[in-house]
Amino acid sequence: MALLTVEEIDRISPFIKDLEKEEPVISAWRYHIRKGEKRSKNEFRFIKDFVKKIIYGRKKIILPGKKEIVILIYSSTPSTSGSLMPVIKGLSETDIKPYLIVSRSTWSLINDYKGNICEIDNIMFSKFFDSKTVKKIKRKAVDLANEIERRLNGSIDVEYNWIYVGLMAKKFAERCEARFVLADSDEEAFRKGFFLGTNESAILQHGFFNNRLFPIHSKYHFDWGPYFSKKAEEYGHPVERSISIGCPRFDVIEKIKKDKRDPNFFKKYGIEKKPVVLAISGVHIFNLYPESIELFFETLKKMLKSGIEVVIKKHPAEADEKIYNRFLGGELMSKVKFAYINEDFHRLLFNCDFVYTNASTASLEAMLLGVPVGWQEGAKENPFPDIPLLGGGIYVNRDNIKDIVKEIGGDSIERKKFLERQEVFLSEAIVNRGTATNKAIDFIKNFY
Repeated sequence: MALLTVEEIDRISPFIKDLEKEEPVISAWRYHIRKGEKRSKNEFRFIKDFVKKIIYGRKKIILPGKKEIVILIYSSTPSTSGSLMPVIKGLSETDIKPYLIVSRSTWSLINDYKGNICEIDNIMFSKFFDSKTVKKIKRKAVDLANEIERRLNGSIDVEYNWIYVGLMAKKFAERCEARFVLADSDEEAFRKGFFLGTNESAILQHGFFNNRLFPIHSKYHFDWGPYFSKKAEEYGHPVERSISIGCPRFDVIEKIKKDKRDPNFFKKYGIEKKPVVLAISGVHIFNLYPESIELFFETLKKMLKSGIEVVIKKHPAEADEKIYNRFLGGELMSKVKFAYINEDFHRLLFNCDFVYTNASTASLEAMLLGVPVGWQEGAKENPFPDIPLLGGGIYVNRDNIKDIVKEIGGDSIERKKFLERQEVFLSEAIVNRGTATNKAIDFIKNFY
């Protein structure tokens, strides 16, 4: 099952637009509807829900107070929790202890947290809601799912459960009346529903975005800088609801930049010569953008055949190296080095000489660390193709990659000029470098 492409989202949107106005929770369809998905059998869903009711039904929920700050920490990936955790820590060091709503995957991130915590399934399956309310919400979810299917002429199966989860989250948030709610996204139904039940709220931009993110139902979008405010506006987001605070997970970069680069950093990978290219992989989206991933591998092969040292940083969603074997073959695979799982990513970026990517936010982190960035030309998954044209890196392909790495991969006047152009772009893209966490906390404190 694959996410819808941006083109498919644009094509489907007109059929569901008026239904979204009737019930905004269903705008999460952009994330939840998957190609090739088959509706779960009712018996299987019933068994899963029954088990969860046994586990969570006896647990009491401590509701957030009317003056409390609530933070939804839903995903454990570094790009998402990486911005929320500094804010949680910073608030906890004041007299504010946010109420955390977590998923099973994020429990491990907050083991030592001293404030109130509630798991999402505890909200869904506890006795907080009476059976009459639950049945009413479930019936509405089923009806909405059926209506979406009807409007799409039955071309895609639509699960009712994500709509049900979003409606339950909305009802829970309405009863809580929290003072302020923060999350890193409202792409999926639970967070979207929670924001719809709350007056004051914000999401922290955690990466590049496209039409899957919009409409945003939190009151504010805390973005990284004016460049991204303009991009959100192009997707229809009201500019007055965008606040450029920077990126909390980038704050640490300002400290790293003060260190000296380690000339022997890559010796542990068996690499003795320079330049070293760090290739940021995105091959986990092959099903969505096969042509783009093929371009990535073509350029990668050219570097390896040219004798350029390449270290590949796999995406957290990549479970194995099968796709690399498929495209590179045994001989080139013997030349590839994969970054260690426990390697500090920012140190990895800081010590390489050139970063190659299709469309990763790591490109911005590399620029902030003073490393030249090459973007794959023709990569369709890149939502911001103007970044290289504005000085934020350069477009590369299999024909020019060797010469570009040679020209700006080492110490040279060309490299210095290139980094100066990247800095001009960064001045519009990333604000409050090193202080974004404090900026977010200062804004949230206004509601406490």
